[in-house]
Amino acid sequence: MAEEPRSFRVIIDTREKYPWHFTSSYILGTETRALNTGDYTVEGLENVLCIERKRNVNEIANNITTKRFANVLERMKDFPYKYIMLEY
Repeated sequence: MAEEPRSFRVIIDTREKYPWHFTSSYILGTETRALNTGDYTVEGLENVLCIERKRNVNEIANNITTKRFANVLERMKDFPYKYIMLEY
């Protein structure tokens, strides 16, 4: 028998200007707080899951050669589950 999916709370970084809106019945809600790395994670998995969001190709193109983005990538190496989400 398959295990039922667990509910969770999404953590959104305080610097996220246009945060995603979540509507899944598994999401208990969101909390905004400062994250050292990434834009999103899940409560209780802050050291395991990191999601860095880029809103469009221009944003990632502008960021890809910066020292700041290189630092983000370096910090993301420590996360077992790390993602860069590119919207279009």
